[in-house]
Amino acid sequence: SLTSSIPLEAVLEEGLGDRVFRARLPNGHPLVAFVGRQEEKKLKNRLVKGVTVNLSCSPFDFSKGRITNLKEKDL
Repeated sequence: SLTSSIPLEAVLEEGLGDRVFRARLPNGHPLVAFVGRQEEKKLKNRLVKGVTVNLSCSPFDFSKGRITNLKEKDL
């Protein structure tokens, strides 16, 4: 369907706020990554600069994405 999300990987570059980060996709595209309330507890102290995360993005807007979990190698 057109409203389904697209799974992506990105590397965190900088913390912008409480649950918001600047991240970069492997192709170099920058985006804002945020942590949902459900994921916040399990990822709280593990989101640091250089960590690769899995994101869920809207097919209509690649400028932001929700962090779903850490990439396997960073668990």
